[in-house]
Amino acid sequence: MHINNDELRRIVTDSMLSKFGIVLMEDLYQLAYIVNELDEGPIIEIGSWLGKTAYTMSCYKKPNSVLHLIDPFESDFEGNKPYPQANITKYYRECNPATPDDEVVALQNMIYEYKDNLPAVKYVLKDFLSTTVFHKTRSENFELTFEPKFAFVDGGHTYQECYGDLNKILKYSNTLIAVHDYDQDDVKKACDDAVREHNRKSFAARNMFYILDSNNYYESLITNLLKNLNLP
Repeated sequence: MHINNDELRRIVTDSMLSKFGIVLMEDLYQLAYIVNELDEGPIIEIGSWLGKTAYTMSCYKKPNSVLHLIDPFESDFEGNKPYPQANITKYYRECNPATPDDEVVALQNMIYEYKDNLPAVKYVLKDFLSTTVFHKTRSENFELTFEPKFAFVDGGHTYQECYGDLNKILKYSNTLIAVHDYDQDDVKKACDDAVREHNRKSFAARNMFYILDSNNYYESLITNLLKNLNLP
């Protein structure tokens, strides 16, 4: 199934995709478009928070493609209150208006009870657990022992963290990489340095950044995506 701009509008308004997170709907569309077009194969996501992007990719990837989530799934608490990002009612409700109130309460209660995000993310991804692998660790401690078909990098946003994540993936030749928040200075520098050092072709799509495989096999996929977004 090819996702066109009508599908983008459906994603924007579809309440099932209004899972918790602060990712722009355009970014969700880009991820949906890519994983829908890719052949079956492993996908990794570095940085999952409450599963919004993971949910979108799960909806549109090939059914047997396994999604690996690499994240510490930690919520910092001050006394008995989560601080600051775990307080999803205060910090995320405005970004997810279509999520039913009972689901808001369920996710919030899970975070309070377990003092981490993993149960909440598993709840969000409950329909896709058979093809989801959870790696509860910081990305710098994760050993990537297989070649992903696609990697979505949205973990630590310091230069060292992003650069380290990219180098871990770029040792493989056939992986398409998307990096979130390219509009942040440290992330941009890490991406630019990694691309130059590994001699890879790349494309910027506003706050998303794409690094092609070493043979540029995915170039037409990304150029078609940019045309759909009306980007040069």
